[in-house]
Amino acid sequence: MLMTAEKLQGVAHWLRRNAPCEDACFVMMNEDNTVCSAAVCDGASCCALGGPTANWLSQTVGTYMSHHFRRLYYEDDRTVRRELLGLIRNVQTAVGQMYRGSLNECGCTLVAAAMDSLNGHWMAVQLGDGVVIGRSRDGSLRQVTYSDKGQSAHATWLTIHSDRRIEEHLQIVRGDASGTDAIDAIFCTSDGLEGLFYAQNGEVAQDVSVVLNLMANDPDAGKTVIRALDGSQFHPDDDVSFAAMVNDQPVSACYDRPHRIRRRLVRRVIEKSDRRVNIG
Repeated sequence: MLMTAEKLQGVAHWLRRNAPCEDACFVMMNEDNTVCSAAVCDGASCCALGGPTANWLSQTVGTYMSHHFRRLYYEDDRTVRRELLGLIRNVQTAVGQMYRGSLNECGCTLVAAAMDSLNGHWMAVQLGDGVVIGRSRDGSLRQVTYSDKGQSAHATWLTIHSDRRIEEHLQIVRGDASGTDAIDAIFCTSDGLEGLFYAQNGEVAQDVSVVLNLMANDPDAGKTVIRALDGSQFHPDDDVSFAAMVNDQPVSACYDRPHRIRRRLVRRVIEKSDRRVNIG
């Protein structure tokens, strides 16, 4: 699996408010390098602790989905929502205690996904704006989640909303390796990149394919994209963040990955050496 995650401070944050980047992004693999997770959170500017909450929540949800993906995939939506809501409240409590603030100051959005490279199963979750985009094995792109702007065009659903509202608006989408659900790459982004990577007419901009294809040849693909945005006339006004993962092996071939084969061979050599030592 290939993965990348990067963020960039928006012009408005340093020009008008002299505020740090309040977006956060996170990617990780599980212990056996078969499940990859990605998470992006956008700290709410209206919340004093939006930035720290976004940072903690992206890492917490990303880690949780990576470690528990195979169980979460088969759970019903209500159970998944309850578990994610529990994580959100735990993060808010921890951030509030650390910075001596209230839960109402710990607001951010959540966009996250995970993919199993062995069987092609994937899952995406989202609260608020932003978007998850999937790439099918034929190279076509499709929107997996939608940007939920909340009660008005200038608002969105955040972690500071009530339990009932979060459970109502927390999107959960699943897919596998069969039919139209089959995808080999996932791209998660905050609302700061919607104008570039997400076409408002319902179609996904082909710029996403450029990023995903770049990951196959450039180990620093994420930084390459950020440098291009930072040095162009299209430098975003808002903070931006994205996290992407690409399954670079056919699902049927993932069981024979070279590094897994090497690990088995090394383990066998060690076992044989141990037996020789014990016999001697």
